[in-house]
Amino acid sequence: MTGSGIWPSWSWKNAASAASSFPRRARWSGYAIAVRYRARREIERRPTDGLSAEQLRRLDALTNRRSEAAHSWLAWLRQMPEATKPTAMLGLIERLNHVRAIGLDPARAHRVHPARLAQLARETSRTTAQHIAGYEPRRRHAALTAAVLDLISSLTDQATDLFERLMGTMFRKAEGRYARSFQDDARAINEKVRLYAQVGAALIAAREAKRDAFAAIAEVLPWDRFRETVAEAEALARPDDFDAYQALPEHYAGLRRWAPAFLEAFAFQGVPAAASLLRAVDTLRGMNKTGASHVPKSAPVSFVRERWARHVMPDGAIDRRYYEICVLSELRGRLRAGDVWVTGSRRYRSFEERLISQETLRELQATGAWPIAVDADFERFIADRKALLDGRLAAVERKAKDGLLPDVTLDKGVLKIAPIEKSTPLEAEALAARLYAMLPRVRITDLMSEVARWTMFPDCFTHLRTGAAVADQRVLMACLLADGLNLGLTRVAEAARLRAWASLPGRPIGMFATKPTRWRWAAWSISSSASPSRRCSAVGRRPPRMGSSSAREASAATRRGSMRITAMSLAASSTRTSPIATPRSTPR
Repeated sequence: MTGSGIWPSWSWKNAASAASSFPRRARWSGYAIAVRYRARREIERRPTDGLSAEQLRRLDALTNRRSEAAHSWLAWLRQMPEATKPTAMLGLIERLNHVRAIGLDPARAHRVHPARLAQLARETSRTTAQHIAGYEPRRRHAALTAAVLDLISSLTDQATDLFERLMGTMFRKAEGRYARSFQDDARAINEKVRLYAQVGAALIAAREAKRDAFAAIAEVLPWDRFRETVAEAEALARPDDFDAYQALPEHYAGLRRWAPAFLEAFAFQGVPAAASLLRAVDTLRGMNKTGASHVPKSAPVSFVRERWARHVMPDGAIDRRYYEICVLSELRGRLRAGDVWVTGSRRYRSFEERLISQETLRELQATGAWPIAVDADFERFIADRKALLDGRLAAVERKAKDGLLPDVTLDKGVLKIAPIEKSTPLEAEALAARLYAMLPRVRITDLMSEVARWTMFPDCFTHLRTGAAVADQRVLMACLLADGLNLGLTRVAEAARLRAWASLPGRPIGMFATKPTRWRWAAWSISSSASPSRRCSAVGRRPPRMGSSSAREASAATRRGSMRITAMSLAASSTRTSPIATPRSTPR
């Protein structure tokens, strides 16, 4: 068999000789392992490169136990308070100041791809401080650096979110007090309204009958009582500009418990329209440092809205309490709108931080190597797109007038589109049915065994910490099939009988992180003598309570002394060579 034209000559002999020149599969596997190892070492080197001895010492100190508690500093940092209370805000700021004291530059996060850094931070978050302390130095410092950089962003986001909730709680309490003030006086107000309705009716009747008005009032109630009701009505009356903001100063003392520390702990930036508000924030910081009780006359007030103006500047002078509450309220609104962002935050960062850096942009402009197939000049790009759109619309219009649009009709200004017809011919469906009928029926376990021999995918399931492969691949296959068939571990374990189950290990395999991201971590123990919490436990799922049905089923399976897995046909013959029937040693 030879080729023609530009195609080279080809034969089975040439193909065999070419195949023999390639390295064996084991050698390729060794290359892949070596490359992966070097890549991970490089990821561990970049974030920690250039750290001083003092910074490394402070990172190692995170794994030490706190003197006043029974857990480590790292565990304390992970326990972020979430209650909407001033103490929670102070606790978050205390943790943030602790990780900032290590002195890590946030720019170190840009030395590694964000996805890889986030993966390293997630692995560290699932590992105890005692285990991290046992890492070799470079790996330990890289894991702690990733954890600290992630904690800085997480604590910043948590504190900013708590700031919004604290301000919202304060305003809801003020509005609730405002509503209750009317509810408490509702009975008295209703009595006065009904009384003055009677007085008004008596005055109208007296005028129509040309009688004395004072005598008409006296018929409804005595004159002295009428004077008392007028005084009571004046006491119940509210000013014309009365609103819920008048109850805000009652919560000022609670606000002062956390507001100075919050403003001091974070740096805010924003769009030019928020410049006046940011200067007001700086003014409050200066007042908190000096202990000033009065707002300086030079304080910015252009951000104060009309509803706040009558409270902030009642007589031309700035009220300290209302000014601070107004600044924090406007800061909360600007954060929600995205006009103001917090330095070091992940959720409240500026939009520009989500784009490529200015250095990368200048480099792309200089080289012209744009990663997208579009014109870099916006004016030319938008002009070309407009011309293309106009041409397409004109072509559609011409075809619509002539009735040339396929499956589309335009009648009296009404556009009608024909329904989509089935595009697969009947002959093709019949041929597909014949081909499927010719395929042999195989058991799913045989199929998995064959795929495992082709791809060596069981080697991808390695221990998250040690990197070791699964010792008994039958257990791994059982876990994968139980998850893939949506049967669950308990139902699969009780479905059939396998002779070799009694010899399987009685402890969980552990967490096996897989390279294919669509697989989950597999952790399963199969033993006739194990407890339900160890026998039927998967990562991310708590052991069932003994009162639940799954726990009772697991206990019954233990008493029977065997676990059956028929749905997957795991009762294969011992003579069949497969990863399920005969476990083999994994080449490393």
